[in-house]
Formats: sequence, structure tokens, C-alpha cells
Amino acid sequence: MRHGWDFGQLRFPLNASDEAQDFRAATSLTGITMADTIWNLFDPAGQLPRDPADITFDLTGLGTNGVDLLDFATLSQMAGPPPVQVDEVTIENLRIAAVGAEATAAGAMTFDWTDFQTIPGMPRPEGAVTINLNGANALMDTLVEMGFVPAEDLMMPRMMMGMFATPVGDDMLESVIEVNDQGHVLANGQRLQ
Repeated sequence: MRHGWDFGQLRFPLNASDEAQDFRAATSLTGITMADTIWNLFDPAGQLPRDPADITFDLTGLGTNGVDLLDFATLSQMAGPPPVQVDEVTIENLRIAAVGAEATAAGAMTFDWTDFQTIPGMPRPEGAVTINLNGANALMDTLVEMGFVPAEDLMMPRMMMGMFATPVGDDMLESVIEVNDQGHVLANGQRLQ
């Protein structure tokens, strides 16, 4: 197993263009560990899994840059953020794994910058993202056993997971979050908005 920080790639168009240009942001932090002396401060009985933690993401897409980001004189005269719009985003890989739980996501969204009415204040998105969550219930049970969180405080998160995720295995949940062409937000086909 590889340990360390892979700086990955950061590619973003710096020059102004009327046409959409590729961008990418990718990095990974793998094999993150803590010394047992630190673990023992809050988990002396060793109830939490102490496997190395990983954080990885890889996002790609298309964006339209309305200003030359290297023209510092123009940028200094601007009020507000530069006119950069994201037209498409693809989550190639998103993974967070720690203390026995793992969350992953993958999917794609497009954004219609001519429609700010469907979802007020933002360009209308369309697409779907699949989110998988493994080991969340076991982690919550352990946190209750350790006395970190009262059981009643986890009732709402458990209820939300039950409403918006589908069991796909033992302590494995999956949710497909979709925004359709009318701007309706759906979780596993159930309309949220």
C-alpha cells in the first residue's frame, strides 16, 4: 500500500475564452496514521478501527473563463468573484475512508447558465451522483458505546440514511442523487424538491 500525499493534478484555464475549456482537480492523501499514544487519549480500549485513513478525489469538467486570470490589473478593478462558470463536472472518484467507515461518490452534472429560475439563485443542474456509505452504522454504534455521542442524537442521522439510501449489503448503503431536466431533486427516485 502506498502511503503519502499524491499532489495529483490541478489544471485550470487561465486565459479568457468564450468556449468551454477542460479543467481537472485530483489529489490523494493515503495511509494517514496516528501514533497509539494519540489514539489512546480518546480511545484507550481500542474500540475504533485504527486502519490508515485515505482521502482521494478526482474531478474533471468543462468551464468557461470570462477573464484573463493573469491580468492582475483587471482583476484588481473587479468587484466580486471573476466571471468563471462551470458548465460540466464529473466526479471521477471521491473516497474517504477512516475508523472503519468508507464513503465513495461518482457521477456527473451539467449546469444551464441561462436558467436561474428553476432553482432560484443558481444555474439549473442536471445529472446524477451515486454515493456509497459502508460501515456508518457500526461506527455510530461504537461512538455510542464509547460515550462520545448519546444514542438519541443519532436518531436523526439514522432516519435520514434510511429515507435517502438503499441497503445494498451488510452495513452498506447506496444513494443515487439525481437532478432531472425539470430541476427536481431525487434520491433513489424519491422526489426531494
